[in-house]
Amino acid sequence: MTHAATAGAPIAARDDLWLDRWAPEVAAGPRLLVVTHYFPPIPEAGSARWEGLVRWLAPLGLPADVVLLHPSTYDAPDWGRLDTLPATTRLAGIPIPPPPAWFRLLSGAKRRLKGPPKGAEQLATKVTSGGNGDARPVDLTTRLGLAARADRMRRWSAAAVEFAVAHAAPGTLAVVSSSPPHFIHRAAHRISHRLGCPHVMDLRDPWPADELDVNGRVVDAAERRRIISGASLILANTESATARVREEFPALTNRLMTLMNAVDLPPQPREAGAAFTIAHCGTLYLDRDPRPLLRAVRRVVDAAQPAHPIRLELMGPPAMVEGAPLEALIADLGLAPHTVHHGQRPRDAVFGLLRRSAVAVALQGKGHPTQIPAKVFDYMAFPLRILALVGEASATADLLRGTSALVHDLDDEDAIAAALTRAYAEHVRGEAPDPIAVDPRFSRRAQAERLHRHLLALGSR
Repeated sequence: MTHAATAGAPIAARDDLWLDRWAPEVAAGPRLLVVTHYFPPIPEAGSARWEGLVRWLAPLGLPADVVLLHPSTYDAPDWGRLDTLPATTRLAGIPIPPPPAWFRLLSGAKRRLKGPPKGAEQLATKVTSGGNGDARPVDLTTRLGLAARADRMRRWSAAAVEFAVAHAAPGTLAVVSSSPPHFIHRAAHRISHRLGCPHVMDLRDPWPADELDVNGRVVDAAERRRIISGASLILANTESATARVREEFPALTNRLMTLMNAVDLPPQPREAGAAFTIAHCGTLYLDRDPRPLLRAVRRVVDAAQPAHPIRLELMGPPAMVEGAPLEALIADLGLAPHTVHHGQRPRDAVFGLLRRSAVAVALQGKGHPTQIPAKVFDYMAFPLRILALVGEASATADLLRGTSALVHDLDDEDAIAAALTRAYAEHVRGEAPDPIAVDPRFSRRAQAERLHRHLLALGSR
């Protein structure tokens, strides 16, 4: 059973395939087949990368078919983002299969014996911090939870392969896989072999050889090497991430390409107000300690002028810091009257917050220097100060060098307070920097045009 969905439409039953604009016949010509977990209407930050690329590749003559997670995976899909996709984009949502029978029996027995436990799957997510490998599972419950998730992801991948092979357009030029989660490359690798077309591997984050991600070890080390070595083109989103792949696979140098994330919006206007608003948008992962930032905000609040109050606005899912809710830390510092936590909201709401903000904060732990927080590129479209707490030795610092952004270490409270104090003084004077996105090298269009040339070269081999 299939269901068409449009903006605001109800979700199909969880065990049904979800389709949007997936007509059985398509116009003649080359197409991309993209396999990824995250693409609209999925609201994760990672969905913006291929959402933006698809928008620009379609007018260049390369529309896309996208196989993604079933939207019912999320409580609040962002349906409005479908309206901005090219009309030629076809979408298919594959449901995640239920847990294996052994895990359901085990969970039921545990509930009967001990009452509602802390769920193994929830625990696995916490332990591994969103698939970034920040920690390793330490107990049997967690290991069983990871094993159950790995089983479900293998079955999801198998279903994605069968759907894609059966319904791929005759003119499919290449199969693209975008991770994390990294097991997605296994599905695309198999699809490309069965269709007889190139595999393009897009690494939004590096794929470590020793990573046990949030979905369990679906792909072992030997298969990982085979998949990477067999890819016709490997994309990484920073130069340092590309260098990391080159170091491990020097024979693939000619197949590597740095495809930066980029800005999708044109430069945006400022909605100036009396309040000095500091925004943080997105997920606060375990390696991104906000306490020095909060203490610095407290210092600036204490020195603020009554005519220009300070507001800290957070837009993202709830967060814990060493076992304590973020709201408790905010309350302990006396910042609750100055803070608004909006929860996770659609991108339009994020953009509304950024239009009225004077500062937007990006945080990054020292364990991920080759990555760039996705929100940095959203921030670039707005006339505000980007406060990047990422450290000087990071890909984010390299990206922002020479711009109006303020780059400091995550734990340097004094430097953060000084940066906020300078930005506050600018706000009081009625000043604001130009959006960094006025520099065309940061545009998604420029990145899509570069990618288009490489993809056409693949098709001519």
